[in-house]
Amino acid sequence: MTPGVDDLRRARDIVSAFEAARERGGGRVELDGALVEVPTYSNAKRLIARAEALQNCERRGG
Repeated sequence: MTPGVDDLRRARDIVSAFEAARERGGGRVELDGALVEVPTYSNAKRLIARAEALQNCERRGG
């Protein structure tokens, strides 16, 4: 269940936007008309981590 390219791109956009908002002192951000709060950010981080883990596993041949 490898995340698709579009899903991964969206997750990275979410993480980037949320972290930029957090640096400005915000706890949420609007991205493409959708409100991004901590649960959405956390889900995006998990998706990215899962994609990276699967990619590392494939590189090792497992």
